Amino acid sequence: MSSFRTKFVMSSQPVIGNADYPQDLYLAHGAELVGEPEVDETAEVDETAEVRWVPIDEMPQMIVRGDILGAITIIGVQHALRRRAAARVPPP
Repeated sequence: MSSFRTKFVMSSQPVIGNADYPQDLYLAHGAELVGEPEVDETAEVDETAEVRWVPIDEMPQMIVRGDILGAITIIGVQHALRRRAAARVPPP
């Protein structure tokens, strides 16, 4: 079992002026898929449409296709991809 840890990345206010609720973004390391996510069949129509485990390498194409629209999710994907890319570049 790997060690699971999270790190706070940022807070975002996606609808300033219309709603007063910040969304916090965390980056997690070491998560393991141990089963399919449970879906709440009683959820409101405007809540999560789908819950599933998605490898980060699939996400840029999902953003391009319009499968991922939420700004905080797109920022989170970009942040994780940039961190991974920076880790692969050796220092000068």
